[in-house]
Amino acid sequence: MLETRLETLADRSDWDGCLFPSSHAASGHITTDTVRNRFAALAERAGVTVDGEPPTPKMGRRFWYTLYGDAVRQLADRYAPITDDRGSTDPGVVLDNYLSEADRRTHRRQAMHDALTTVLGTA
Repeated sequence: MLETRLETLADRSDWDGCLFPSSHAASGHITTDTVRNRFAALAERAGVTVDGEPPTPKMGRRFWYTLYGDAVRQLADRYAPITDDRGSTDPGVVLDNYLSEADRRTHRRQAMHDALTTVLGTA
């Protein structure tokens, strides 16, 4: 779902990077309070709690960035053999220097898709 959302937004020539752009708000995006309310409603509908309390958006962000960091590290590890062949000790060199930004984005999306599927299951 997120992958589809990002692809849809990325195709817009005027996309400014906001995940939830709004044509109704003067700022061009929805407010923090709107995101908090939507997050709370989503958690309630899903019946999700953390230690018996509703989760906060910060918990959601922490989960996302932890999972994203793990996925990116695993992606870099996939390139370790190429890194060794190039005489480097940092797999990030291959990602940064030998892949286009579009290829890096595609690989990151796939890595994140795989990580989310592992954690959340298939929809």
